[in-house]
Amino acid sequence: MAPSRWIVAGACAFLSLLAVELSAAEKSPAKAANAEKMPEWEQEMRKRLKEKVTVNFKDTALEEAIAKINETAKINIVLDPALAEDMQMSLSFSMKDVTAEEALNRVLTFSGLKAVYREKSLFITAKEPPAEAKDEKKR
Repeated sequence: MAPSRWIVAGACAFLSLLAVELSAAEKSPAKAANAEKMPEWEQEMRKRLKEKVTVNFKDTALEEAIAKINETAKINIVLDPALAEDMQMSLSFSMKDVTAEEALNRVLTFSGLKAVYREKSLFITAKEPPAEAKDEKKR
């Protein structure tokens, strides 16, 4: 390879690395800016959900599974009263050395629920409105 090709190849490699570093640098301030916009209570809740847990649920009621995760994360979790029947659903799974957030997400995924940060709490509710509510909207 001719020396000029080495210089061009080296310059291209340098520019590629520089572009990657600039791209990463651009993402970090954005994350920081989003964190600054986030209320302090939500930042604290998200931090607590990063705590490592090990869960082992065997025919455990949904409400009990959420309560066990909550014991570790020590956050305010509010269950949607409309989910009273769903709370008796039982779950069976185990996860080792995962974040409380990962464990909670698994519970929510299995049960078709979602979590929303609201008023200094993590509000657990249905992903989709009940079928009756959908029917009423169509009328």
